[in-house]
Amino acid sequence: MGDVTSNVAVGVTDHMRLTEDLRSGFYVGSGQIQAFVDQYLLFFLNWFPRDSWPTKPIGAGLYAVDLFWGRSRYGEDHNVSLGFVGDQIFTLGGWYILGLFAILATIIVIRHTLARYSGTIRHAPLIAFDAMLLTYFWGGMASFGARVWFAVLPLIALALISRVMTGGGKKGLGFAGLMSGARDCPRM
Repeated sequence: MGDVTSNVAVGVTDHMRLTEDLRSGFYVGSGQIQAFVDQYLLFFLNWFPRDSWPTKPIGAGLYAVDLFWGRSRYGEDHNVSLGFVGDQIFTLGGWYILGLFAILATIIVIRHTLARYSGTIRHAPLIAFDAMLLTYFWGGMASFGARVWFAVLPLIALALISRVMTGGGKKGLGFAGLMSGARDCPRM
C-alpha cells in the first residue's frame, strides 16, 4: 500500500500537503517576479480564451504537476491545487509573504470598488466575489480567475443597466422591481 499522505494522492487536501512540502523545502520558487506576475494576470484574466491570447500563461497548478511528478502519469489537463499560500511559495519562494500582501491589497480594492460602484444591486457582485474567494483560498490565483469573473461581470453589467433604468441614482425601482414588475402589478 502506498502512503496516503503522498503528494501524488488526489483529494481535497492536496493544497495543504503540497504547501507544507513547499514550506519544508521540497521546492521553493525561484523568487522571480515574472512567475508571480503571470499568476496575477490569471487572477483577473484566466477566463480569457487562449485562442485570442496565444501567450497566455499556464496556471501554477498545471505547471506544478510537470515540475514535481512529470506529465507521463497524468492526463494532459491534470493539475494540483496549490492553495493561496502554496501559490505564493511556488512562484515567489522565500518572498511569498509579499505576494500574500499584494493579493490581500488587491482583494480589498476590488471589494471596495464593487461595493461602491455596482449601483442599486451593489451587493450582488460583492456577494458573488466573496463566495468565489473560497476558490482562491483553495486553488490559488489561476483557479480563482477562471471562475469568479463569469459570475461577477454579468452582475456588474446588470447593476449598470439597473442604474441606467432607474435614472442613475440609488432611488427608483431598483433590481427587485425590475425583475418582478412590482410597480405595475396589483397586490393580491
